[in-house]
Amino acid sequence: MTHSLHRQGSKENLQDDFALMCIPTLATFNEAPQKAARFLEIIKKYCPDNYGVISRGNKYTHDDVALIEALNISPAIFCVINRKDDLTSIFRELKEDDLGLSVVVNGIYEIIEECCQQAGLQPHTVNHSLGVWGSTDKLPSKETLEIITMCGHGQVGTNLVYHLLEEIKKGKISVREAAETLAKPCICGFFNTKRTESLLKQILKST
Repeated sequence: MTHSLHRQGSKENLQDDFALMCIPTLATFNEAPQKAARFLEIIKKYCPDNYGVISRGNKYTHDDVALIEALNISPAIFCVINRKDDLTSIFRELKEDDLGLSVVVNGIYEIIEECCQQAGLQPHTVNHSLGVWGSTDKLPSKETLEIITMCGHGQVGTNLVYHLLEEIKKGKISVREAAETLAKPCICGFFNTKRTESLLKQILKST
């Protein structure tokens, strides 16, 4: 799965942004819903910023009962972690549980490699995005792209970002409320609200 590869940003503001996918193999398909539910149980110990099931939605749109039920349709969990130490702890627990599931993680490679080493794991495969090609002059601003590319399926619209920035300026909503609103269209749960808050504040500061 590569839809998490296209996050844009600086090395600094991506330091605490780790997107994880737990995807069942064909060999474990019959047990996949239960195994995916166990993965979610482990993840939730570390207060993930967001998590979801692509057939249903994320934690900002549905409760855990609905998300766990959706695992019977699409037995894969997607989530975002904000702390390197938590990522290492998750790796250790997953290694100990040995669920037999494929786990993909997106983030700054050097950090992920360090977390793997500390947990006694060896990365299997590494993918890199080659960036955006074509008429890049038609793209939104760099600051806006850093927000909308957190949804790899392109469900968070540029105009929604602009609208919510105006609502914040008018005092109608808080930055936190704007971040949670932006997270809702990202049905798989990869959208990082904590990072979004920081990015929105930077945009507001510069305007």
